[in-house]
Amino acid sequence: MHQVFPHFDDQEHAAEIIARCLRAGGRLVILHLISRREINDLHRKAGTAVAQDMLPEPEQMRRIMNQVGLTVEEILDADDRYVLVAGK
Repeated sequence: MHQVFPHFDDQEHAAEIIARCLRAGGRLVILHLISRREINDLHRKAGTAVAQDMLPEPEQMRRIMNQVGLTVEEILDADDRYVLVAGK
């Protein structure tokens, strides 16, 4: 998923659907080309339909992924990218 996860109205439901689509051993990769902080600041300042579209804190992302049967293998939140890898 390239730069879309914050835009799901119900992120937990979206993760559930994605998890069902993955085969055993499959991976979900969430990628953004800026940090989580920058994503959230950009959306907050937009003042448009994306103003509430936030990328959750790492602990919340782990909880969401675990709830739908995925195991977070990596969360990288660097200045130049955000990457989450979760496996089934």
